[in-house]
Amino acid sequence: MAVELLSLVSALVFVAVGATVGAKLLWLAHRTHALPEKMVGGSMLLLSGVAWPLLLLVNLPTSLPGGVLRAAWCVAALAMSSGWSGVYLFTWHVFRPGPGWARTLAFGGIGILFAAGLAGVVRGLTLEDLAQLRTSSTSGLILVLAAEAVYVWTALEAVRYRALLKRRIPLGLADPLVADRFGLWAWTSGFGFASLLPAVIATVTGGDPNTTANRLFVGVCGILCSAALYFAFLPPAAYARFVRENAPAPEPAGGL
Repeated sequence: MAVELLSLVSALVFVAVGATVGAKLLWLAHRTHALPEKMVGGSMLLLSGVAWPLLLLVNLPTSLPGGVLRAAWCVAALAMSSGWSGVYLFTWHVFRPGPGWARTLAFGGIGILFAAGLAGVVRGLTLEDLAQLRTSSTSGLILVLAAEAVYVWTALEAVRYRALLKRRIPLGLADPLVADRFGLWAWTSGFGFASLLPAVIATVTGGDPNTTANRLFVGVCGILCSAALYFAFLPPAAYARFVRENAPAPEPAGGL
Protein backbone atom coordinates (compact mmCIF):
# COMPACT_ATOMS: atom_id res chain seq x y z
CA MET A 1 0.00 0.00 0.00
CA ALA A 2 2.86 2.37 0.86
CA VAL A 3 4.58 1.65 -2.47
CA GLU A 4 1.37 2.23 -4.40
CA LEU A 5 0.90 5.55 -2.60
CA LEU A 6 4.50 6.52 -3.40
CA SER A 7 3.95 5.69 -7.07
CA LEU A 8 0.80 7.80 -7.19
CA VAL A 9 2.40 10.74 -5.39
CA SER A 10 5.47 10.53 -7.64
CA ALA A 11 3.31 10.60 -10.78
CA LEU A 12 1.16 13.49 -9.53
CA VAL A 13 4.21 15.52 -8.46
CA PHE A 14 5.83 15.01 -11.85
CA VAL A 15 2.64 16.08 -13.60
CA ALA A 16 2.30 19.19 -11.42
CA VAL A 17 5.95 20.30 -11.58
CA GLY A 18 6.46 19.44 -15.25
CA ALA A 19 3.27 21.14 -16.40
CA THR A 20 4.06 24.24 -14.32
CA VAL A 21 7.59 24.45 -15.71
CA GLY A 22 6.32 23.90 -19.24
CA ALA A 23 3.70 26.62 -18.93
CA LYS A 24 6.22 29.05 -17.39
CA LEU A 25 8.76 28.49 -20.15
CA LEU A 26 6.18 28.80 -22.93
CA TRP A 27 4.98 32.07 -21.40
CA LEU A 28 8.58 33.29 -21.26
CA ALA A 29 9.12 32.21 -24.87
CA HIS A 30 5.97 34.09 -25.89
CA ARG A 31 7.52 37.28 -24.50
CA THR A 32 11.13 36.74 -25.62
CA HIS A 33 10.62 34.60 -28.75
CA ALA A 34 13.51 32.42 -27.50
CA LEU A 35 13.62 29.04 -29.23
CA PRO A 36 15.19 26.94 -26.40
CA GLU A 37 12.40 27.93 -24.00
CA LYS A 38 9.82 26.95 -26.62
CA MET A 39 11.45 23.54 -27.07
CA VAL A 40 11.78 22.69 -23.38
CA GLY A 41 8.46 24.30 -22.42
CA GLY A 42 6.55 22.48 -25.14
CA SER A 43 8.29 19.23 -24.32
CA MET A 44 7.51 19.41 -20.60
CA LEU A 45 3.91 20.47 -21.16
CA LEU A 46 3.29 17.60 -23.58
CA LEU A 47 4.96 14.97 -21.40
CA SER A 48 3.81 16.10 -17.96
CA GLY A 49 0.62 17.95 -18.78
CA VAL A 50 -0.79 15.66 -21.48
CA ALA A 51 0.87 12.24 -21.86
CA TRP A 52 1.32 11.24 -18.20
CA PRO A 53 -2.21 12.20 -17.04
CA LEU A 54 -3.70 10.28 -19.97
CA LEU A 55 -1.54 7.24 -19.25
CA LEU A 56 -2.69 7.37 -15.63
CA LEU A 57 -6.25 7.42 -16.93
CA VAL A 58 -5.63 4.40 -19.16
CA ASN A 59 -4.12 2.46 -16.26
CA LEU A 60 -6.94 3.17 -13.80
CA PRO A 61 -8.31 -0.05 -12.30
CA THR A 62 -11.86 1.08 -13.03
CA SER A 63 -13.33 0.35 -16.44
CA LEU A 64 -13.88 3.32 -18.73
CA PRO A 65 -15.79 3.45 -22.03
CA GLY A 66 -13.79 1.99 -24.89
CA GLY A 67 -13.87 5.22 -26.87
CA VAL A 68 -12.40 7.14 -23.94
CA LEU A 69 -9.58 4.63 -23.48
CA ARG A 70 -8.73 4.58 -27.19
CA ALA A 71 -8.69 8.37 -27.42
CA ALA A 72 -6.59 8.73 -24.26
CA TRP A 73 -4.07 6.17 -25.48
CA CYS A 74 -3.75 7.64 -28.96
CA VAL A 75 -3.29 11.21 -27.72
CA ALA A 76 -0.78 10.03 -25.10
CA ALA A 77 1.26 8.20 -27.76
CA LEU A 78 1.46 11.31 -29.93
CA ALA A 79 2.18 13.55 -26.93
CA MET A 80 5.04 11.32 -25.80
CA SER A 81 6.63 11.18 -29.25
CA SER A 82 6.26 14.96 -29.66
CA GLY A 83 7.48 15.73 -26.13
CA TRP A 84 10.64 13.65 -26.38
CA SER A 85 11.22 15.04 -29.87
CA GLY A 86 11.39 18.47 -28.25
CA VAL A 87 14.19 17.22 -26.00
CA TYR A 88 16.12 16.02 -29.07
CA LEU A 89 15.67 19.41 -30.74
CA PHE A 90 16.71 21.28 -27.60
CA THR A 91 19.84 19.20 -27.07
CA TRP A 92 20.91 19.55 -30.68
CA HIS A 93 20.09 23.28 -30.93
CA VAL A 94 21.68 24.33 -27.62
CA PHE A 95 24.66 22.01 -27.23
CA ARG A 96 25.66 20.81 -30.72
CA PRO A 97 24.20 23.10 -33.42
CA GLY A 98 27.19 22.72 -35.73
CA PRO A 99 28.24 19.05 -36.08
CA GLY A 100 26.44 17.01 -38.69
CA TRP A 101 26.41 13.93 -36.47
CA ALA A 102 24.32 15.78 -33.86
CA ARG A 103 21.77 16.86 -36.46
CA THR A 104 21.59 13.29 -37.75
CA LEU A 105 21.15 11.95 -34.22
CA ALA A 106 18.44 14.48 -33.42
CA PHE A 107 16.36 13.97 -36.54
CA GLY A 108 16.98 10.23 -36.55
CA GLY A 109 15.68 10.04 -32.99
CA ILE A 110 12.68 12.19 -33.87
CA GLY A 111 11.89 9.96 -36.84
CA ILE A 112 11.98 6.86 -34.64
CA LEU A 113 9.81 8.53 -32.01
CA PHE A 114 7.11 9.51 -34.47
CA ALA A 115 7.15 6.13 -36.19
CA ALA A 116 6.72 4.42 -32.81
CA GLY A 117 4.09 6.96 -31.75
CA LEU A 118 2.05 6.40 -34.91
CA ALA A 119 2.37 2.64 -34.45
CA GLY A 120 1.02 3.14 -30.94
CA VAL A 121 -1.94 5.07 -32.34
CA VAL A 122 -2.70 2.27 -34.81
CA ARG A 123 -2.46 -0.23 -31.97
CA GLY A 124 -4.87 1.81 -29.86
CA LEU A 125 -7.38 2.04 -32.69
CA THR A 126 -7.26 -1.61 -33.76
CA LEU A 127 -6.94 -3.62 -30.54
CA GLU A 128 -10.10 -5.51 -29.73
CA ASP A 129 -9.13 -6.23 -26.12
CA LEU A 130 -8.37 -2.80 -24.66
CA ALA A 131 -6.85 -4.42 -21.56
CA GLN A 132 -3.81 -5.10 -23.77
CA LEU A 133 -3.11 -1.37 -23.82
CA ARG A 134 -1.67 -1.90 -20.33
CA THR A 135 0.79 -4.54 -21.58
CA SER A 136 4.15 -4.00 -23.28
CA SER A 137 4.50 -3.87 -27.06
CA THR A 138 7.24 -3.53 -29.66
CA SER A 139 6.20 0.02 -30.58
CA GLY A 140 6.15 1.00 -26.91
CA LEU A 141 9.62 -0.44 -26.37
CA ILE A 142 11.03 1.44 -29.37
CA LEU A 143 9.42 4.67 -28.16
CA VAL A 144 10.96 4.32 -24.70
CA LEU A 145 14.39 3.32 -26.07
CA ALA A 146 14.43 6.48 -28.21
CA ALA A 147 13.57 8.46 -25.07
CA GLU A 148 16.34 6.73 -23.10
CA ALA A 149 18.83 7.64 -25.83
CA VAL A 150 18.00 11.34 -25.69
CA TYR A 151 18.11 11.34 -21.88
CA VAL A 152 21.66 9.95 -21.99
CA TRP A 153 22.72 12.44 -24.67
CA THR A 154 21.17 15.37 -22.83
CA ALA A 155 22.70 14.42 -19.48
CA LEU A 156 26.20 14.12 -20.96
CA GLU A 157 25.93 17.43 -22.80
CA ALA A 158 24.54 19.24 -19.77
CA VAL A 159 27.33 17.93 -17.52
CA ARG A 160 29.94 19.05 -20.08
CA TYR A 161 28.39 22.50 -20.43
CA ARG A 162 28.06 22.96 -16.67
CA ALA A 163 31.77 22.24 -16.28
CA LEU A 164 32.53 24.81 -18.98
CA LEU A 165 30.40 27.47 -17.28
CA LYS A 166 31.82 26.65 -13.86
CA ARG A 167 35.32 27.45 -15.11
CA ARG A 168 34.05 30.80 -16.35
CA ILE A 169 32.38 31.88 -13.11
CA PRO A 170 35.59 33.13 -11.40
CA LEU A 171 36.28 35.22 -14.49
CA GLY A 172 32.88 36.86 -14.28
CA LEU A 173 31.87 35.32 -17.62
CA ALA A 174 29.08 33.05 -16.39
CA ASP A 175 26.16 33.23 -13.98
CA PRO A 176 26.41 30.66 -11.13
CA LEU A 177 22.65 30.10 -11.23
CA VAL A 178 22.75 29.29 -14.96
CA ALA A 179 25.64 26.87 -14.44
CA ASP A 180 23.70 25.20 -11.63
CA ARG A 181 20.64 24.98 -13.87
CA PHE A 182 22.55 22.92 -16.41
CA GLY A 183 23.70 20.60 -13.65
CA LEU A 184 20.13 20.16 -12.46
CA TRP A 185 19.00 19.56 -16.06
CA ALA A 186 21.56 16.74 -16.20
CA TRP A 187 20.09 15.26 -13.02
CA THR A 188 16.58 15.63 -14.46
CA SER A 189 17.63 13.68 -17.54
CA GLY A 190 19.47 11.08 -15.47
CA PHE A 191 16.52 10.38 -13.19
CA GLY A 192 14.21 10.40 -16.21
CA PHE A 193 16.40 7.71 -17.78
CA ALA A 194 16.41 5.68 -14.57
CA SER A 195 12.63 5.89 -14.15
CA LEU A 196 12.09 4.20 -17.54
CA LEU A 197 14.75 1.54 -17.07
CA PRO A 198 12.66 -1.08 -15.20
CA ALA A 199 10.04 -1.05 -17.97
CA VAL A 200 12.73 -1.52 -20.62
CA ILE A 201 14.38 -4.39 -18.75
CA ALA A 202 11.06 -6.08 -18.03
CA THR A 203 9.97 -5.82 -21.68
CA VAL A 204 13.25 -7.22 -23.02
CA THR A 205 13.48 -10.05 -20.47
CA GLY A 206 9.78 -10.84 -20.26
CA GLY A 207 9.68 -9.87 -16.59
CA ASP A 208 7.09 -7.94 -14.62
CA PRO A 209 7.62 -4.16 -14.55
CA ASN A 210 5.09 -3.81 -11.72
CA THR A 211 6.96 -5.65 -8.98
CA THR A 212 7.17 -3.90 -5.62
CA ALA A 213 10.89 -3.23 -6.11
CA ASN A 214 10.35 -1.74 -9.58
CA ARG A 215 7.47 0.47 -8.45
CA LEU A 216 9.51 1.69 -5.49
CA PHE A 217 12.51 2.45 -7.73
CA VAL A 218 10.39 4.28 -10.31
CA GLY A 219 8.56 6.25 -7.61
CA VAL A 220 11.79 7.46 -6.00
CA CYS A 221 13.31 8.35 -9.38
CA GLY A 222 10.17 10.25 -10.33
CA ILE A 223 10.27 12.36 -7.17
CA LEU A 224 13.99 13.08 -7.58
CA CYS A 225 13.44 13.98 -11.24
CA SER A 226 10.67 16.39 -10.25
CA ALA A 227 12.85 17.91 -7.53
CA ALA A 228 15.73 18.55 -9.94
CA LEU A 229 13.33 20.04 -12.47
CA TYR A 230 11.75 22.26 -9.82
CA PHE A 231 15.04 23.68 -8.56
CA ALA A 232 16.29 24.16 -12.13
CA PHE A 233 13.37 26.27 -13.37
CA LEU A 234 11.42 27.32 -10.28
CA PRO A 235 14.22 27.92 -7.76
CA PRO A 236 13.14 29.43 -4.42
CA ALA A 237 14.89 32.65 -3.49
CA ALA A 238 16.74 30.90 -0.65
CA TYR A 239 18.11 28.27 -3.03
CA ALA A 240 19.20 30.87 -5.60
CA ARG A 241 20.95 32.81 -2.84
CA PHE A 242 22.68 29.63 -1.64
CA VAL A 243 23.99 28.87 -5.13
CA ARG A 244 25.33 32.38 -5.64
CA GLU A 245 26.94 32.54 -2.18
CA ASN A 246 28.72 29.23 -2.72
CA ALA A 247 29.93 29.96 -6.25
CA PRO A 248 33.70 30.22 -6.89
CA ALA A 249 34.93 33.67 -5.90
CA PRO A 250 35.98 36.04 -8.70
CA GLU A 251 39.69 36.02 -9.43
CA PRO A 252 41.50 39.22 -8.44
CA ALA A 253 42.51 41.46 -11.29
CA GLY A 254 46.17 41.12 -12.16
CA GLY A 255 48.41 44.03 -11.23
CA LEU A 256 51.21 45.63 -13.23
